[in-house]
Amino acid sequence: QDQLTLRLRRLNADPEAAKLLAGVKLTTEYQDWIAAYEGADAPPLNADIKTARKQPLISIILPVHDPDPVFLSQAIKSVQQQSYPNWQLCICDDASRDPEVIALLDQAATADPRIHLTRRLQNGHISRASNDALKYATGEFVTFLDHDDMLATDALSWVVAAIHAHPQAK
Repeated sequence: QDQLTLRLRRLNADPEAAKLLAGVKLTTEYQDWIAAYEGADAPPLNADIKTARKQPLISIILPVHDPDPVFLSQAIKSVQQQSYPNWQLCICDDASRDPEVIALLDQAATADPRIHLTRRLQNGHISRASNDALKYATGEFVTFLDHDDMLATDALSWVVAAIHAHPQAK
């Protein structure tokens, strides 16, 4: 079996996680999850998230090196369209040469003050680019996004709901 299925089984075996996931159909298909939790029939997210005293800043680290501009644009838009607004997108351009990618990054950073863009002059690969972006992260929580991935609209809201449900978690 694949690693994700094994991880999901281990997660489901944990008593605390089982309570949190009660009634949730575990699947290895992210699109199935999105359909179940973001459609018109989806269970409502805890309304207290928007009014809670704790609104943690979530820093999203995005290393970039000459990706397909269409996918990069979709990745950035998926962050900008989050239902949870207290995020910071830390992008490190790892010496991209594509003028379209460079222009897209400049435009995104100029248009949204929550986006911080830094550039490497030499390609350092994903580790160095991620570490350079991480230097600018000021959030209480940090996550990573690949330049050709997209977040579901409520992804960060679900993370914050879990933070509120389990404040003792590390």
